[in-house]
Amino acid sequence: MLAARDLRLAFRGQTVLDTCDLAVPPGRCVGLVAPNGVGKTTLLNALAGIRVPGSFSSLEADGVPVTERAAFRRAVFLAPGDGSLLYPDLTAEQHLRLLARFWGLDLDIPAVMGRFGLASYGRKRVRSYSQGMRQSLVLALAFSSGARYLLLDEPLNALDPGRCEEAEGWVREAVAEGRGVVVSSHLLDSQDRVADVLWLMADGTVGEAAVGDGAARRQYRRAFGGDGDAADGGGRGSGEDGGGGPDPAPRRPRHLRPGA
Repeated sequence: MLAARDLRLAFRGQTVLDTCDLAVPPGRCVGLVAPNGVGKTTLLNALAGIRVPGSFSSLEADGVPVTERAAFRRAVFLAPGDGSLLYPDLTAEQHLRLLARFWGLDLDIPAVMGRFGLASYGRKRVRSYSQGMRQSLVLALAFSSGARYLLLDEPLNALDPGRCEEAEGWVREAVAEGRGVVVSSHLLDSQDRVADVLWLMADGTVGEAAVGDGAARRQYRRAFGGDGDAADGGGRGSGEDGGGGPDPAPRRPRHLRPGA
């Protein structure tokens, strides 16, 4: 289980969470929803062990504390929605080879590129990719990693409808394999399809709510008013809960190496 106790978070001087206990069980998908600016990305960063303003009494993945950095990072993979995981001068194939090397994986690279729709551009540099192409590569890295817990920030960002459907299937396959997944997304119909439970962030707390048969949209309207999909601008962009697409050439990629 990925678990945080007494979690307090702040962003730009504002309280994001005020002393919450959170847990992501293996074999479950948690749908994280809230309006832009509430702190979803800050929360995902915290659960991934990335230093953000705040504190906690403990953060563990299957009993491994975050202080054991390399082991913790092998258990938890953060797929940011702003493209910052990627190196602009590397190809998709090179990213996958790095993943295999750093994580000690025996990956069938051509098969992975085929599964995630990367084959036609897998030998081109990332800086030439569209936003949807970059997002497909980020998802390929996340699902191909050896991590038991996947934190996905706007995973359907810029994907076409067919690829979105495939991505939802990848999430449910990961859950069926016993992996714990957190999906941060405003696409509420999608949350109903992939999530087992919703986390609603509001007023410094995280509350749980049911999903299925339109429940995600009803819960969102009850908690926040309005429509989650509209608030997200139809799936465009991501980042620190604020919108806007990723830079064509992210300046400081997050490392694929566990513990880096």
